[in-house]
Amino acid sequence: FSVDLWYNSRRSPDPVGLVTVASTFRVLLYPTGKRILVDVFGTDGKRTYDGFSCPVKVGSWQHLALTYGPGQGVIVYLDGQPVYTNPADLGGPVPMAGPLRLGSDSDPMLPRHFSGLLGGFRIWNKVLTQKEIAQIMQDERPALTGVFRGSNDLSPKLPPAAAIPVGSSKQLLF
Repeated sequence: FSVDLWYNSRRSPDPVGLVTVASTFRVLLYPTGKRILVDVFGTDGKRTYDGFSCPVKVGSWQHLALTYGPGQGVIVYLDGQPVYTNPADLGGPVPMAGPLRLGSDSDPMLPRHFSGLLGGFRIWNKVLTQKEIAQIMQDERPALTGVFRGSNDLSPKLPPAAAIPVGSSKQLLF
């Protein structure tokens, strides 16, 4: 599977959730510490849980993609470049067992709420290649114009996407 999204983060000393599905996967961002934490579960009962330093920018749009496939391992891309690779085979992806949360950790009671803008979120039922991720970025970056206009404004501007029927296996994993 693959997950990709755009984010524009405000400063935060603590980890904040970008995208999580309990017992399936999660991506946490440490905006001030310039770190990302990735947590992916596999059907073999194995798990990848790693934090790593990378060029996180506060106050500007960045594209993040997470890919996982049996035999291919976990790769995290930031602005189209791989910033983390773990070749461990975890088995197949764990089916979604809980709610999908954007901007929050898997436990909404934890104070790990994202502060900033999110846009262009997608879950794919395949492992995207670096070339496909670069194409997504090229297609969307010119239209990404969201700016902070107040504490309650979450309105990034993205180009309109083609509608995908609910339950389609073309793009959505779950």
